[in-house]
Amino acid sequence: DVGGEIRLLTDLRISTPHLTIDGSTAPAPGITIRKASDEDGEIRINTGRNSSAHDIIVSHLRFDGGWDMVTEAHSQNSATISLDGEDYPGELHNIVFDHITCLRGTDASPDLWGDVRNVTIQWSIFYNCLHPTTISHSGGIQERANISLHHNVYAKNDERNPQIRGRVTNLEMINNVVYDWKIFDGGYGSRLRDRDGVYPTDINVINNLYSSPDRPGYAFILGEVPGDGPDPYPGNVYMAGNRFPPENVDNEGTVDTPIGVPTYARTTVHTLAEMRTIMLPAVGTHYRTAEEQALIDEIAAAMPADPE
Repeated sequence: DVGGEIRLLTDLRISTPHLTIDGSTAPAPGITIRKASDEDGEIRINTGRNSSAHDIIVSHLRFDGGWDMVTEAHSQNSATISLDGEDYPGELHNIVFDHITCLRGTDASPDLWGDVRNVTIQWSIFYNCLHPTTISHSGGIQERANISLHHNVYAKNDERNPQIRGRVTNLEMINNVVYDWKIFDGGYGSRLRDRDGVYPTDINVINNLYSSPDRPGYAFILGEVPGDGPDPYPGNVYMAGNRFPPENVDNEGTVDTPIGVPTYARTTVHTLAEMRTIMLPAVGTHYRTAEEQALIDEIAAAMPADPE
């Protein structure tokens, strides 16, 4: 019934199953969750000694980490929302992030860390962040599995759009737009990377659009840096229908057929023309700020004119 801003004075830990946090009915300007400081106000979905976090939906909310990319006035702790399944493996699963908007986060906007399974991130916007999304864990043991990233916009972030690292299996990236990833002297689009001797595997990368006026050769990376990954890449990666800048090196997958996905988990795949007319008008929260609408207009204008 109410729209506006909620400032979180402390971190909000969610370790409750069968939970929906849905801001879709709020009137204009929608609901923004804003951190009170660098250290305070992150939302972390994780597990506890006597609790689990599963069957959770987070929808139509904006998360503002408060990081200033111009002055770097905030620390590396300006995270907004994350999934953390490290402490109690097997208890964090069946999570959906739908139509969310994350901005000004240095890290974890959102991250998937530790043992996390059955996660969908869809129809969302992540922008003006340092490195918004890492899907990873240290030690090479805990696994992130059955992950779908589809119909999202990653724009004007420095890197990790996303970074997929270590023991990650059965992941799909479909119809995502990754745009303008150079903020400082470095930056890249997406990367599949080794962690403790383990590479992500069984991945579909289908009909995604990568575009940046700077560092276009760093759009999609298999390994540490473009063209310098293992040969052959030690995992099944299917790539088809993607639009990379001509300078990008790692344009080809390692298998010729898509990784199998159960019928109930399949995602509708749109063409580039449909991404412009169907996807871009619909991503993020119901009510966009003027900044967000200008960003979407900029991306639409930069998309190739040809329909396929």
